[in-house]
Amino acid sequence: VEVMLQAKGPALENVVMVDALPGGFAVENPRLATSAVRTSGRAIGLKPSSRAERTDFLDDRIVLFATAKPSSQVFRYAIRAVSGGEFLAPPIQASCMYDEALHSLGESGVVKISVR
Repeated sequence: VEVMLQAKGPALENVVMVDALPGGFAVENPRLATSAVRTSGRAIGLKPSSRAERTDFLDDRIVLFATAKPSSQVFRYAIRAVSGGEFLAPPIQASCMYDEALHSLGESGVVKISVR
């Protein structure tokens, strides 16, 4: 998964992004020995991922804490399909933890997982 964060104006500290996973997916927590080895992205031709100030890997969502900068930052993490079907993909949310007027809501969608 790739998530981009960019401030429209000056840098904005204390931003939390919540990416709730669609049904049928599970988080690949790189902190667990049983998860896949995390790559920097260079092996597949991607720029290295930005580093969040804190990342929480929960069962059904990823929570990133970062400073939104005027230049775009891309955060990457792995998820895996665990069951087939058609699922609603919730919108990603971002907000300033100390100013509720500063927030963003992405678009929802649908994801289909085909079992082979």
